[in-house]
Parts: sequence; C-alpha cells; structure tokens
Amino acid sequence: MLEAMLKKFKPEALDVAGKKIYVCGVCGYEYIGDLDAAPEDFVCPVCGQPKKVFRLKA
Repeated sequence: MLEAMLKKFKPEALDVAGKKIYVCGVCGYEYIGDLDAAPEDFVCPVCGQPKKVFRLKA
C-alpha cells in the first residue's frame, strides 16, 4: 500500500521555491506554507501533535 502511495506522490514535482517549510519535531512531517496563518488548533496530520512542536526547516 505504501509503495502505491509513493508512486502517486512525487516530491520532486512540488514547487516549494519561496515557501516556508516546517518540520514536525515528533514524526518529521513537513508542512509547506505559512504555519503562523494556520488555525491555533492545527495538529500534525500524521501524529496529532500541536503546531508548537513544528520548527522552521533550515
């Protein structure tokens, strides 16, 4: 199942130029966009942690 999902999702096709990328400190999920604009009750879609555990990717 995972292999089928990875075939559909092509990370190299994402245009992230000029966008902020935040990484979940617990599971490593990457959020692309302005996390500050996300609602206060935003949680990581993978592990359910609040947005305060996300850090800006260097």
